[in-house]
Amino acid sequence: MYHQRDTPSRRAPQPDDMRASSHAAPAPSRPPVQPPNEAEFLIIGLFALRLTQRMIDGLADYAGRDADRAWLTDFLAPYPRELALAKVSGCRKNEYIANYQDIVSRMKRQPRYPMRFMQMNPDRSQQQGQARREAERETSREMTDLERLDIIDFCDAAGEWGSTVPIPAREAERMIELADQRRIADLGDRGLLRGDRHEYGVY
Repeated sequence: MYHQRDTPSRRAPQPDDMRASSHAAPAPSRPPVQPPNEAEFLIIGLFALRLTQRMIDGLADYAGRDADRAWLTDFLAPYPRELALAKVSGCRKNEYIANYQDIVSRMKRQPRYPMRFMQMNPDRSQQQGQARREAERETSREMTDLERLDIIDFCDAAGEWGSTVPIPAREAERMIELADQRRIADLGDRGLLRGDRHEYGVY
């Protein structure tokens, strides 16, 4: 029996999987994707914890209030008041993460919280009534750095509580400079570092 041999021009095309295996280089093996590591440390605002404590002190009694105040007092105890930030890691970081936002949530659910929030705002130009009129009369007076720092601290703490409080435009540059000068407490080696720069809304 006679069999005609296929010429290259008449050869049937190879299946896709055969062509791929004959022309493409084998794909390199990829290492398994590793989950992102949690930050080894956090920089937290001691000033915000202190303002949270002040806020709770001005609220009526509620379930968990005494425990919240006790936790804040104990957590803040090792830090000098002149230090506004802290570097926390390990168990202390985990303790902060596990407790702080729960404390803030309970605080914000209290009926008196909105009124207390307005009362604590040191920027009197944003307040109502007599306090606002007095602030308008004092616009020509130069604000002190202590007053500026009180305002920027409150604005940053309010941000941690889920509110946005703008800073006065004419004071914004100096306030941000003061925020940049916040010192960081590190209980590990007692080192002091310079605070990071933040972005703020102005009015």
